[in-house]
Amino acid sequence: MTPYSAGSAVVPGTDLGQHARALRRVHDAVMGGASAPAPLRPLVSRSWTRVLGFGLDPTHANARQPLPWAEVERRRHHSPSPWSSTRSGRC
Repeated sequence: MTPYSAGSAVVPGTDLGQHARALRRVHDAVMGGASAPAPLRPLVSRSWTRVLGFGLDPTHANARQPLPWAEVERRRHHSPSPWSSTRSGRC
């Protein structure tokens, strides 16, 4: 993988195909429980760590069942509203 600079995921002039293949190898290794074979940007490392920490399966969509309408309404009723009575309600 190409070394990264602060604020940039890919430095100019990088072969994007080669970079994508290398990133895929690193992703597969990390998600498989191995150490990253190449350095990762801290942002990417933290994200992948969260995925693994939540027990999500990176090979699946991790689809969620939608909540029943009554539960959505219950949560709305019990949640603080971003629209307080002092606001005009205009966007």
